[in-house]
Amino acid sequence: MEPTLQTFAKHAQPRQQPFEASQRREDSATLDIEEKATLATTIDEIKAVTLGSNAETEEQSKRIEMVELQSKLFFRPEMERVALNLDHVGRRLIFRGDLLYARHSTWLKSHVMLFDHYLILTETVTQRESTAKGGEMGVFDVSKFPIPIQLLILESTNDDPVIRSPVKGFGVVNTGRKSVANTQNPRLNQTATNDLEPQNTPEDAQSNNSASIMSSVRKSDSAPSNDADAMLLYPFRLKHLGNPHVYTLYAPSAQNRHDWCNKILEAKTRYSTSLLTENSEPFRLRVIADTAFAYDSISASQRSVVLVKGTPLDQAIREIEQIYGTSLPPPVCRAEVNCAATFNCYGKSMVVIGTDFGLYISETNDHRRWIKSISISHVTQIGILEEFSICLIIADKSLIAYHLDTIIPGFNFPASNIDSKPQKLSGVRDVSFFATGRIKERTLVFYKKRDGLNSSFKVLEPIFQTSSEKKSRNLFGRKLGRGTTDFFKGFDEFHIPTECYTINLFNEYMAISTRRGFEVLSLNKKDPVAIPDMKNPAITNIAARLANQKPLGMFRLSSFEFLLCYEETSVYVDKGGDISRTVVMEYVGKAKTAVLYGVYLVLFNSEFVEVRNAENGRLRQVITGRDVRPLDYGINTLGADAATSQSNPPGNSAQKGTLKLAMAHPEVAGRRIVLEMVLNEGHSEEVFEQNAGV
Repeated sequence: MEPTLQTFAKHAQPRQQPFEASQRREDSATLDIEEKATLATTIDEIKAVTLGSNAETEEQSKRIEMVELQSKLFFRPEMERVALNLDHVGRRLIFRGDLLYARHSTWLKSHVMLFDHYLILTETVTQRESTAKGGEMGVFDVSKFPIPIQLLILESTNDDPVIRSPVKGFGVVNTGRKSVANTQNPRLNQTATNDLEPQNTPEDAQSNNSASIMSSVRKSDSAPSNDADAMLLYPFRLKHLGNPHVYTLYAPSAQNRHDWCNKILEAKTRYSTSLLTENSEPFRLRVIADTAFAYDSISASQRSVVLVKGTPLDQAIREIEQIYGTSLPPPVCRAEVNCAATFNCYGKSMVVIGTDFGLYISETNDHRRWIKSISISHVTQIGILEEFSICLIIADKSLIAYHLDTIIPGFNFPASNIDSKPQKLSGVRDVSFFATGRIKERTLVFYKKRDGLNSSFKVLEPIFQTSSEKKSRNLFGRKLGRGTTDFFKGFDEFHIPTECYTINLFNEYMAISTRRGFEVLSLNKKDPVAIPDMKNPAITNIAARLANQKPLGMFRLSSFEFLLCYEETSVYVDKGGDISRTVVMEYVGKAKTAVLYGVYLVLFNSEFVEVRNAENGRLRQVITGRDVRPLDYGINTLGADAATSQSNPPGNSAQKGTLKLAMAHPEVAGRRIVLEMVLNEGHSEEVFEQNAGV
């Protein structure tokens, strides 16, 4: 076979001989001082050139190996759009090796490759070469979708070992001890149950295979300890975000499992560090509360993901540790955390959080001084009308209004001289959500209540007081009667003959997300119009993709284009509601909630937050966690008239609204951490796209 350029590059020899010869010459005693000095300088120069040459040789050898490896990877038809680009400069193969996985009580081998940007699971296949000499070579069938590093989650690292035996099935080894903590890397000290994978959830895995596992345990315990056919295997679990499956892989030794877990964390840490260095992520995280809120005893056993160094979540936790240290005070609330809002009061920035046990309040910068302000059940939504000093909440499915003075006890604010009794604005247990916004220069409150199979919307308008009343901030005044107040008056109402999920308010009209899709109407003409027109033959493929997807919200991108967000995709429409682009924005996962914040579409899922550029749909950031839930959707800073059903109203709060979320604390079992997403200073989408070569 004729040698090729790749052959010479791959077998290039290190350039050490000249340096070694010069080193021996320097040691000779026959040289005078001047000659030794000259020779020492020459040796240093030769050494620098040699090291540079060797580094370049090693770099080229690695690159050629990556090119050869790429030629041996065979992707299945559904993976054609995946581009590993292993021939690009800087690509690295960090770790590789054979691991086992179980399928239908059968052990199968997978050759796993961890690159700096992807992890891939393959099966080794022997293929006959097409050269004149023939022969065979090993190639790799990529059996699962390659997992991008930013979407790769290490779910468990120290599950109990299992026994591989000639008997079909396998079981947990009865060692009589707990999983051993890893002292070399505290991030690997995560506990987990042992499940058969892939499964949709760990719970499904246990329920579907419990009989098989127990049978295998009994067989394993009765087998001789020196059975040559039995072998200990050490499992660890991987999750591909956006994919329903969790993969359990089995290493041949505890050390090999430890190596795999460390290498995965190393790859993710390197990736996070590069994002931080380049300021590539649009949001950083800031801790609002890290100790005050905890799970109840039933939910406290939930596992957390392994925290990766250098991520915005890790940085936020480290920043709070620098302020308070590592000691943790006891929680003040053990209940579900559902919603939050920020407002100004007497010159101080305050944050209020709604839980199943009531409202808790703190100064924005006092992360560990939380006071219970109102005891009330099941607070699911908070809205602040700061201009009117009103706090609106949904508690136990009733809409209630409080004066802001009543929810800030214990903060040494001036005493109020007003009647501060709360006012119920709705009936009993019939309100699903409310929205606040401005339509035709009026601040309005819309709330939705279920009316059989239909949805009824009632519209209220806050009443401006006289100048003397404004000075005293007496907004509650006299009562008009049961169920009404003098600081709101009825403005309008309308009905939609189907179930409704959210409402988005614009200057002249509103968009309602319903079971049937998006419906647009105005208060002048209450005739809803469905958008887009799914019967239009020009959008048959798009209509098929949107079929059976729950609509999440409609957001203004510009004066002539809007974004319709569904569970799995988004589409662009013009002012008339017609599809304006043939492209469909596909998400990583299935979103439960969507919000437009500035130029970013932020999608919330129970496992992660997905941030995309709303204009071009490109993925910009992923924030991972366990039991992720949005609390406050901030405002639409690009178009203040597009407030969502959960957002704060535009106006005075337009400059301080932030996205807030809660998740299981990744380092403290049983605790929740409440965070806000703050736009990164200096990050520019235009600069980012230029640097990325888009």
